[in-house]
Amino acid sequence: MIIIATGMALMIHILYPLAPPRLLPRVMTNLIDTGAIFGPSPYAQGDGFANEYAAMPSLHIGWAIIEAWVVIIALCSRWRCLAIVQPVATTAVVVSTANHYWVDGAVGGLLVLLAIQVTRPALQARIVAMVRPAVTRQSDACEPG
Repeated sequence: MIIIATGMALMIHILYPLAPPRLLPRVMTNLIDTGAIFGPSPYAQGDGFANEYAAMPSLHIGWAIIEAWVVIIALCSRWRCLAIVQPVATTAVVVSTANHYWVDGAVGGLLVLLAIQVTRPALQARIVAMVRPAVTRQSDACEPG
């Protein structure tokens, strides 16, 4: 599920990179780049390692949703619903630090929902049933003699 959600997000980053609100003038967004003001900013070193334009969708929020979902599914305790605090807190942090817009988090969540649907066992069985004959035909064609 993580691989599928991250892969879809990567395709969006590659096809249509979007700048986060911290790169826009403050008068346009009224958001403050807290990393640049209060530090530490991961972009200050200028090493080129971090992708400053990877704002849409927010994988921070998407991965937090995945973690909360797994905790809620896996645990039986009535306290498991506290796992919802993590994606809510993550959303508040990445928006308030001007690293993402609200819509970036919504799209990250939608990618997670799509990944959950794709990885459901019944759907996986249908995908394997459709793909296996094609793979078998290709492998048979590659065998010698």
